[in-house]
This record gives sequence, structure tokens and C-alpha cells, in this order.
Amino acid sequence: MFSPKVHRQKKHRNADPAPNVIQAKIGFEFELSAWRTYRSVPGREPPQEKYPKATSLVSNPDFEISTDYVGGGSDLEVDTRPFDESTEGLEEALVMSRKVRSLFNRLQSPGDRYSKKTSPVSELTDFGKVREPDGFIEATGESNVYPQITAGIALDAIPGMFRDLGADDQGTESREEKERKMPGRVALCNYKPVGASLSEPLQGIKLFHMHRFLDRLPDGITYFKECFPEFSDWEPSPEMCGLLALTTQYMEDCGIRNNLSPKIGFMFIARTDFARITELLPPREQELFLGSNADNWLKLFRCFNYKEEEDMERPLYRGGVYHYNPYKNHQVMDALKLGDWILNMAKGKDLLTKKHFPDRQYAEEPRSLGEFGDRTEPVGQDGRQAPILEFRKAKTLASADELPEMVEKSFKAIYAINHGIDRKYGEEFSLA
Repeated sequence: MFSPKVHRQKKHRNADPAPNVIQAKIGFEFELSAWRTYRSVPGREPPQEKYPKATSLVSNPDFEISTDYVGGGSDLEVDTRPFDESTEGLEEALVMSRKVRSLFNRLQSPGDRYSKKTSPVSELTDFGKVREPDGFIEATGESNVYPQITAGIALDAIPGMFRDLGADDQGTESREEKERKMPGRVALCNYKPVGASLSEPLQGIKLFHMHRFLDRLPDGITYFKECFPEFSDWEPSPEMCGLLALTTQYMEDCGIRNNLSPKIGFMFIARTDFARITELLPPREQELFLGSNADNWLKLFRCFNYKEEEDMERPLYRGGVYHYNPYKNHQVMDALKLGDWILNMAKGKDLLTKKHFPDRQYAEEPRSLGEFGDRTEPVGQDGRQAPILEFRKAKTLASADELPEMVEKSFKAIYAINHGIDRKYGEEFSLA
């Protein structure tokens, strides 16, 4: 979620966002892929060099345009300020999206995927003062727009959101056959968008059989009560169901093979750390499952996911994490065990953050995860506090002309999630 101060600070080592800067609900980030940004270097051959990652080209209260560095490239990234969940906020977001659309179409190469178009960085002056005026941008014909969305999502709204995003086409193949073809990643090969629902604007997000999670919710709770009869009278709150859904999805995302960074495989990430998220449970459940009773939360997670004790001793990133640099292609993050992560979040410490990661050698690896610390946002009509989530796999846009429609539908989808209303987006939908 954008604030110029936050966005700049998050690039620096061991910097935390300044207090009181997260003031709105929905922010957007657009990565313009297959673009290259270069700095002119007179007197050398070739007379240019790639900008380092996170070089800020333009920064003002509404936009931050910076370079990203993916797979050896130097893509362009546009971050917006966050917008209020209101009619006025939506209108401001649409104005922003049209401005980004204009930028993309102006700089984009009109030819095939092998064509290139070079423009000076000064073309970004529509967005504000350019900090690196001597550079240039090289766009190819195969460029796409990769949107990411950051918003506060109420903990009790997460199961319903997962129900929409987790819908998929079961087809005629058995689960065993799908697992054989793509072990551990079934949902990635049989996903089907669900018409004009939440899945339309966010259809790039593919959750790992979350319909099965929701279907087994009663059985998982029953199994926990059978194992621990002292909880026979306890019924999970909607917030607890949301926490179980969120941690289960994290566990699945961490199992993806050959992740290139700790956050690459995630459909979305929590920018609020999990220690704070557990504090959003109702007071009675905080008493039962947090602090000195954190073992009860570990037992609940184990029973719900049918995990044995030895499973909890395995690395959270059981699929491995690798560096982009082929000369550093070694596995990292083995130090973080699934059980330790689950247990410690209930004791007030999220180990999947650079602040608390157990192996200090790789403490910078989980950047962005839990980066906002204990910051939450008021959402919905009752203003309840919600964790801040980043949707990392929203629908990829082949053309920037789709940007305004994507922004509007995403905006309304998130509003609908937090207000618990029908997730249909026709002419009749209006924001309060």
C-alpha cells in the first residue's frame, strides 16, 4: 500500500514504515514487464547500464514510479497511493488507471514481440518531477501489465473470499491423476473463473483447493474436539475460520517447488504480521489459543490440517527457495519449521518476517512479508480492524486498455468482501 515515505523506506535495509502513513483502503501496483530501464553513462561502451532495483524515477503524493529487477531485467513499476472505499475513492482510482494506460500505450512498441521502442525517461514528466532525466526506457512488443492490489480484508471475510477465489473445474480426472501430472500444485492446472464474481477481476489468483478447505471445516473442528475433549463446547468464530484459512493457504504456497524468493509463489501475502493477525480473534479465543495457551493453537492447526508431529518439524518452505543468480542457486530458509512458525505467531512473534527470521544469514529474504508489522485498517460498516493483504496474482493484462475496467471491478470486489454483500458487479452496484 503506497505512501511515498513507506515506499522509499521499504527499499532500504532494516527500515520500517513510518507510523500513521497507512490511511486508506485500496492501493494498486502495476508492473510493466519486459521493459528495460537504462541510465546513460557517457564515455563507456556500451554507453548505458541498467538501473539498480528500486531506483525511484518519479515520486509524488499520488504515484511512485521505480525500477524492478526480475530475471535479469529492469522492469518499470508504478505504485499508487491508496484510495478510500468510497465513490470518490473509486473515481480517483479510475483517473489514476487512465493515466497509467496513457503512459503504457505511449511507450509501448507497436510491433511484434521482437520489436523495440526506446523513449527517454523524461516521458514520465506527466507523473511528476523525473529524478533520473538522462535515462531511457526500452519497451518490447511482448510487454504485459501485471497488477497487484493491496487492501485491508476483514479476518472474518477471508473464508467467503476463498470460496470465490478457490472455485475450480474438477473435470473428469481423478485427484491422483492430477497430482501425478503436477505434484502439489493441482489447483494451478484446473482453475476456472466463475463468471461475473470475485474471480473475474482477480482471476490470476489460484488457491489450492480452498473449496476443500471450506468443505472440511466442520470435520476438521470435530476432529480437534475428539482429540482434545476439553474443547467440546467451543465453536470457532468467523475470525478463527479466517485465520485457519489464511495460515493453511500460506502453508500450501510455501510448498511450491523452486520458488525464486519467499514471496514469489504466493497468491497473496499478509503485509500485517501474523502475530498481530492472531490478536484480531475474539477475546475468548485469544484467551484459549494465544500467549501461555499457544500450544492449543498449534494443536488446532495440526488437527485441522491432519498433520503429524514430524510434519510440523519440516521446513515451512518444503519446496525450497532459490536465488535468481545462478551462481547462488542454493536452497535457503530451511531454518524455519512449520511448527515453529505456527506456535510463535500465537506467542507474539511472526518468524516469517525479516525482523524475526531464525537464520540471520537470510533475514532479508522474507522482505515484504509482514512488513507493516502490527498495522491494520478499519473496514466495513462497523470499522472493524483488518489485516492488510497484498493480492499478488491479479489478472494479467495483455493490453493497458483493460486497466480502468480491471481497477473498477477489483475495487468493487474488495468493497463487497468487507461489506458482506452480493459479489455481483453490474450497473446496479454502487459504493456507499
